[in-house]
Amino acid sequence: MSKLLRSLALVACCLVFSAAAYADPVTIGFGESTSAFSLTITGSAITGEAINRTLTYGTTLGALWTVTFSVTESAGAADVLTVSGTARHIMAPHGEAASAFTFTFMPGALGVPTNSIGNFSIVRTTTAESGHGNHRDTYLGRVQLLGFNGQSTGYTFHLEGRHCVPPQPCPDLPPEKPIPEPATLLLLGTGVAGIAIKLRSRFMSKKSGQCARKPFA
Repeated sequence: MSKLLRSLALVACCLVFSAAAYADPVTIGFGESTSAFSLTITGSAITGEAINRTLTYGTTLGALWTVTFSVTESAGAADVLTVSGTARHIMAPHGEAASAFTFTFMPGALGVPTNSIGNFSIVRTTTAESGHGNHRDTYLGRVQLLGFNGQSTGYTFHLEGRHCVPPQPCPDLPPEKPIPEPATLLLLGTGVAGIAIKLRSRFMSKKSGQCARKPFA
């Protein structure tokens, strides 16, 4: 059994180091307070290994704001980035009930211009505001796709919300903390589990064969 454990450890290390073979790195940061939230997703180039790769959070990301997002990287003759997100204030700082307004950011697909020469940047921004009494919630969604000579080099997807009380200035955004990338974790988990099952089956078969060949005393 010790050989099996050593094999599993080696396979796990290989999977960790080979994660880039499945998709380029993505970092996700999220921070929230009763008065503001900030979500930033940063990805590197969309490459052939990232065909139809999708990162999705469809449940509440925070405890004070409901935030969801979806990012799809599609690599091919022309790289395409598709992003969307929603946000809603569910716990206001002054005793208000949850906001009835849900901010939706869905700019559609951003395609890489294959005939571009030199650096290029494609940016789409959406803003919204929801007022209640003398308070208001402001929202911003922004996606930027970067590239060079018809190839993507990276992108940033940002969502933020602030609970403002005029005439005071809107609050600062809270610091973001890194959160795990859902697709990579799923890939790593299913990969280790699948290989563990195969190694265990191979180990048990080998053990059974040795027992069958052992002569009777």
